[in-house]
Amino acid sequence: VFEYLLTAYAVLWSGLAGQPNRLVVKDLQVLLIDATVMRVAQQLIEVFPASANGKCSEWAGLKLHTAFRLFRGVPEVLALTPQRKNERKIDFLRPLRQGVLYIFDLGYWTYELFDTIIERHQHFITRLRKDCNPLILAVYVGDPTWVGKRWKAIKLTGRAVDVLVNLSSANPANPQMRNNVRLVGQWNRGAKCWHCYVTSLLEWQTYPLTLIVDLYRLRWQIEILFRNLKHVLRIANFVSTTENGIRIQIYAALIHYVLTHLIILKAAAETGRPLEDFSIPYCLDA
Repeated sequence: VFEYLLTAYAVLWSGLAGQPNRLVVKDLQVLLIDATVMRVAQQLIEVFPASANGKCSEWAGLKLHTAFRLFRGVPEVLALTPQRKNERKIDFLRPLRQGVLYIFDLGYWTYELFDTIIERHQHFITRLRKDCNPLILAVYVGDPTWVGKRWKAIKLTGRAVDVLVNLSSANPANPQMRNNVRLVGQWNRGAKCWHCYVTSLLEWQTYPLTLIVDLYRLRWQIEILFRNLKHVLRIANFVSTTENGIRIQIYAALIHYVLTHLIILKAAAETGRPLEDFSIPYCLDA
């Protein structure tokens, strides 16, 4: 039922809603990749074991791994796993030749994943790890004398930086990355610090650094999805004590969520109002 509704949503979207924000990224499907943790009954600890934390050494928790289609607002379930399972072990890559831009956080940071995405002719945006010290190969925005230096050896000036780098460390014994990437950054006056990102979108004139920064900032939309699932649809507290029951409750909530989006699409089409005018919590209440 969930897969059927996603298909119905895609048809309705293309027929009624069009493609808002089409100027943001051309010919690329933008997917936000993330996971959220939900506590389950202790009876399920063998199925969904969780890592010890400051509150308890043993507890049961599952991790919902999700791909969220940017601008469409609908989730796709990648996997339901024990909380202990690392995000890096989840395969979320789309088939070859699909134009996809993945946006994810540091939980997915591996050179192998980056290289695989690039060699599939797909793209990604993620944050720069604080311990990463890439080699600068070219400068698009910044001081040309940075070429040949390591990231931590330069002093950032101005309010923006855009460079071509190789993420590999200077130690050849450490993991090495096969492909080069762009490193872009913007000075945040409010936080008084640099926000830096890594991307495989190398065409710096086609995809300017402001676009890269703005796209990554849209990650908050998947956080809103998780908030709506947990607090609006109330699936943070599971009534079932069986694995199958947990899956039924999660998919029932997601079906309800997508049905609400279908109604929003029809309402937007009939009223001529933008999708941004419609709130999931208010529409669920209605």
